[in-house]
Amino acid sequence: MNKILLLLFIFSGTLLIASPIPAGTYTIGGNNSDYSTITEAVDSLNSKGISGTVTFAIRAGYYDEYFTISNFTKAAPSDSVIFKSESGYSWDVVIEHAAADSSDNYIVQLDHVSNVVFQDLTFYSYGDMVYYRQILFTNNNNNIRFENSNFIVPFTYAPGTFIMNGVNTVDSNITIYYNYFSGGNVAVDFNSSIAGSQSKAIKITENYFEYQNETAVSVQFCSELFIGYNEIVFDYYSGTGIFVSDCNTNSYIDVSANKIKKGSINIQYCKDLTATEQIWVYNNRVACDYEGIIMNNVNGARVYHNSVVSKTMDNNEAALYLESDTSIYVRNNMLMNSYGQVIYANNIDGLIDNNYYYTYYAAPFSQQASNLSDWITQTGWDANSVASPEMPYFVDSDSTLLLLVSGNASLLQSPLDLSTELPVDFEGETRTAYPCYGADEYVYEGYPQAYINGSITYGSDTVRAGRIILWADSSNNYMFDVIADVPIDYHGGYEVIDFIRRNYVLQVIPDSIKYPNLIPTYYGGVFEWENSWVFTPDSNIFTQVDVDVLQLQPIETGSVTISGYVYDDGPNKTNDPIPGLDIILDKIPPSKSVQKVKTDANGYYEFKDVPYGTFDVKMDVTGLNKDSTYFVNTNGLSEIKDLTYCVNSNVNTCATGSGVKTVKKKANNPSVYPNPFSEEITVSLPYFNGACAVSMYDVLGKRVLSESTYNSGGYLNLNTSDLPAGIYIVKVLAGNNASEFKIVKQ
Repeated sequence: MNKILLLLFIFSGTLLIASPIPAGTYTIGGNNSDYSTITEAVDSLNSKGISGTVTFAIRAGYYDEYFTISNFTKAAPSDSVIFKSESGYSWDVVIEHAAADSSDNYIVQLDHVSNVVFQDLTFYSYGDMVYYRQILFTNNNNNIRFENSNFIVPFTYAPGTFIMNGVNTVDSNITIYYNYFSGGNVAVDFNSSIAGSQSKAIKITENYFEYQNETAVSVQFCSELFIGYNEIVFDYYSGTGIFVSDCNTNSYIDVSANKIKKGSINIQYCKDLTATEQIWVYNNRVACDYEGIIMNNVNGARVYHNSVVSKTMDNNEAALYLESDTSIYVRNNMLMNSYGQVIYANNIDGLIDNNYYYTYYAAPFSQQASNLSDWITQTGWDANSVASPEMPYFVDSDSTLLLLVSGNASLLQSPLDLSTELPVDFEGETRTAYPCYGADEYVYEGYPQAYINGSITYGSDTVRAGRIILWADSSNNYMFDVIADVPIDYHGGYEVIDFIRRNYVLQVIPDSIKYPNLIPTYYGGVFEWENSWVFTPDSNIFTQVDVDVLQLQPIETGSVTISGYVYDDGPNKTNDPIPGLDIILDKIPPSKSVQKVKTDANGYYEFKDVPYGTFDVKMDVTGLNKDSTYFVNTNGLSEIKDLTYCVNSNVNTCATGSGVKTVKKKANNPSVYPNPFSEEITVSLPYFNGACAVSMYDVLGKRVLSESTYNSGGYLNLNTSDLPAGIYIVKVLAGNNASEFKIVKQ
């Protein structure tokens, strides 16, 4: 009898063993989901395992929880688990946690697992800022990937570490790709501290780091390391952008094509390498307050084609700092220091040559050599390098960050050919001529980091032909520079890529033959640039900028003719005609565009069959403010002529014709930018002197922000960091003139 009961117990016990989670997609959160919380799904994963690749699609919402993914079972070694936002938008799913102490100081703990992916998610730490760790690796993990996710803390420069491995763990095949990190002491920290062991195959690429207190990326004791194509920004405090240390046996280190502002690249104590186990530091762009690239006690390093600007005020610090390095090759770099040394080298065994040194303020090459000639004599290096007190190959973009470009091949005498070792620049473009300096193959005025696209419509229809012009916004009273001129495709779309991230104005020029009743329109739905929306594209992702084009409105015909000229009276000009300029006639009130003409070869324009009434004759030159414009009344007249505009590309445009019936001076219109915005907006009030008031309202009409001041032709900056994402209306009252703007917070 006892044997029968024992068999029944064993049999019934097998029935209680949970089946693994079948391959497929399972939802978390919201109504009718498979799991109500992430923790519930993770508990199921840990206890049951999987029988194939499983995707957990997390629905939009905030999830206040933390969890540990432990060594779950898999039917096959390749089976994976994917945690991702169901919508594919990373900000839709926020996983947050306020740790109480060190025991729960993580949001996700990975404990001896493999084949786990986190995609399109946001991780957020709050509470006691001592415990702001988010991802913790423990007990050896393999094949872990973080992609297109956000790692954030409540305020700028809050402490914490977003992704790190714990004590006594060796992790391999870790990929951190296309993520956003804001704040923290160290954003990514891998330090395999087990004696004789190293983490392996860590790839950190195409991420954006900002506001770290100390270091963006720190990796110690690792082999097969790639850190590339990241952008790292230290805004107020200088820090270490990339720190690599103690990567010794069987190591191959690649640090390339990173852009670092106010930070450095620091590689040290990587000594025990063979000839094939090398450290490559190349195609990086570094702007820093102290040392730019530091190589300390390393062996087998290749430091090629980097562009470094140091703004140190300490003459003991160098743009490139080399200490106790063996078999190091330093070639084809561009190095600049505002006060200290361009290069420091002590106890070095290797080759330094074919570099371009920019040395203003007589920055020395070392404490012993005050110029290149002395440096060559003392060291025997840099015989083919160039030093110059001028800066012909650097572009100063904003007086804060120098964007670095390549130099001129003709300056070198006996070049070293790197075409077989480093054939492409940081953009992936083939270097077509050798030698050249720095991270980029060509000299150009900016670093491509902004991308925009969008759709062009008029009402419910699509504009299928025409041009998009991207103008660089400027606070100066000059005609704007054209950054791009691209066609509108048949589907009404366009795309502009590879341009520097700053403020822009976008204009749509519909095809005048195909669309005779459409009007050139700026982003914001206006004809004149002063009222357009100024926007700043996001970095490294496409920013969508859609425009609904203005249309001519029907009006009764009449018998009045209105005409005039447009002349250029700028520098080296004497009333030169401006052909091909669009002139618009608006009927007022209310304002509606009723006719469109272009100036001919003589700068002449003419509106025919105009009815009686009051009209505004409008012209636009992007970047030039209007000193005055024409408001005319046609009642009882047959002709109004000589309504002439004068354009001065260094001043403005103004109405100067003798046939003016009514000339009304217009105050320079305010503008609000950037749009979309995030932390701050700027209200521009050029050339207006007097009391002004700015109010901001949400879509429900609630006033959320207001500011009153006395303006004297400048700018008013408003902090919007506390406002949630959404659409807002900004109302600006300057004297007796009121303006209204619709802007979007992302």
